[in-house]
Amino acid sequence: MSKFKLVVTLCLCVFLAPAFAQSLAEKEKYAAEEKELSKAAEYASDQCKTTIKAKIDWSGFNIKEMASNSASGYCEEAFSALRQVCGRSELAMKSVQGKVKSVTCKYSSPLTVSLKSGELIFSFSFKDSNLSEKVQAYLMDSL
Repeated sequence: MSKFKLVVTLCLCVFLAPAFAQSLAEKEKYAAEEKELSKAAEYASDQCKTTIKAKIDWSGFNIKEMASNSASGYCEEAFSALRQVCGRSELAMKSVQGKVKSVTCKYSSPLTVSLKSGELIFSFSFKDSNLSEKVQAYLMDSL
């Protein structure tokens, strides 16, 4: 590797490392949010008689904004929608069982819902409302 490339790489590491570093407070907040969301995933899994995993993609979240907003609280809306769909009928439950294996929550705007390879991807902002209804409508149209 040339000296120039080495210097550029080292500079990038020095300047970008703080952007990716997490404080202890952030790590604790993320762990608590993930623990809370896992309860919602278990409850939906029980209702739907299958295993549905939960994941939060933290890359878009801002820890300062999360001081007054719960990422898991918003993400739980996707699991609420799954419970509602599974509770509709045996056919609806079997559709969820066959097509939804995990839920990944992301922070972004506008609100989007998609289902790819068994992964329900739910993107929202803290300004969005009626999330469960929107996810449920998507599931009813897509399953």
